[in-house]
Amino acid sequence: MSLRATLLIIGLFLTSLLCAGEKYVSLTTLDEYPPLCFAKPTGENKPREIITPGNDSKYLQGYAWDVVREAFQTRQYTIILTVLPWNRAETAAKLSGANRALAERPANEKSSIVVNFGFQGVNLLSSQEEAKIDNSYYRADLLFPTVKTSEREKIFAFSPTPIDRINTTLYVLNSSGFKLNGLESLKGKRIGIMKGWNYGSFLSELNQVPEVRKLEFIDMETGFRLLRNRRIDILAGYSITFDRELRRIRWENAFTKYRSQNYLEEFVCGVRNNSRTEELLREFELGLQTLRDNGTLTRLQKKWQLPNDVAAAGK
Repeated sequence: MSLRATLLIIGLFLTSLLCAGEKYVSLTTLDEYPPLCFAKPTGENKPREIITPGNDSKYLQGYAWDVVREAFQTRQYTIILTVLPWNRAETAAKLSGANRALAERPANEKSSIVVNFGFQGVNLLSSQEEAKIDNSYYRADLLFPTVKTSEREKIFAFSPTPIDRINTTLYVLNSSGFKLNGLESLKGKRIGIMKGWNYGSFLSELNQVPEVRKLEFIDMETGFRLLRNRRIDILAGYSITFDRELRRIRWENAFTKYRSQNYLEEFVCGVRNNSRTEELLREFELGLQTLRDNGTLTRLQKKWQLPNDVAAAGK
């Protein structure tokens, strides 16, 4: 099915929901982030899914997805789910705040290219992002799971309660002889980082270390292959996700891990100038409290075998 046909069907469905007084929320996330958000083995990737209360995605699974889905479904929301690479998912969430700007522009200015979206002096999209967007591009009310940064907080409002916590872990070859002894021991090293992922203060601290080279990779297995083949000296990742990948490719005994004690919390967020964001985040919190009270969050933590320090939503 073409993109235009898919969006037409979604539009017609949303119109029917509004006419019937039904509640809906459009969500976007990624699918390469186990055990938080990742594809089912037999799942068929579709641009968007419509998921009514009591039902699950045919494609997506994971702790973060289960928490967000069940929180909204306890509030009787129908979910329109869009799964995209992370950078595109973040753009789709930004565009929910751009809808109003487009609608308010004179008809003769509504070209196929969307430009100059922003509010209160904040640009929602970079010039590179704007150049790729047309009027049929995916939009979403809320994005998850998202780490807070000072730049994101200018654009997004975040849920009061985090979904999960992650921490940065450094991986090195056992045979490398490397011993981590403070940031200064990273001087002159080639460090692999996942493209588009947030590492909190680690990257800013790394910028203070002389002669460090940062090399981006696009998936976890590629990162570990680069490390194993000595194309990089150190691999930076999130322990809960990268450890799982090591078990999958059966290389868990090949590397030494240095795990940070500084945790990054991940939230649900939406663009500040979307009139629905405040209401939807409030509904998410109410649903989350229901899941906490009825034991669902404890069940989900056990289902996904998460340690207490990761399963933040249940606390």
